[in-house]
Amino acid sequence: VKGRMAAGGVPPDNVELLDKMLRYAGNKARGPGLYGRRDVMGRMARSLLTSVQGVSNVYSQHVPMLMKTVQSVAKGELKEADYPFVMGAPA
Repeated sequence: VKGRMAAGGVPPDNVELLDKMLRYAGNKARGPGLYGRRDVMGRMARSLLTSVQGVSNVYSQHVPMLMKTVQSVAKGELKEADYPFVMGAPA
């Protein structure tokens, strides 16, 4: 990358900035990231947590608020003060 930067006309001072950025924010300075640790210990920990929880995907456990509301409507559990409505004209 640095060679291509130099060949592309980037000033040498700016090419050196790449090394400084990597020292400041390289792999050793960053956190585990979006998917967590990818080393063996991280995978073992994730595997253990998955086996304990029973479901590996948090999204498969999620019940949307709309689903809860529709179920409450079907059971007649919604308060009219919280969920007002307007009756339509008869057809």
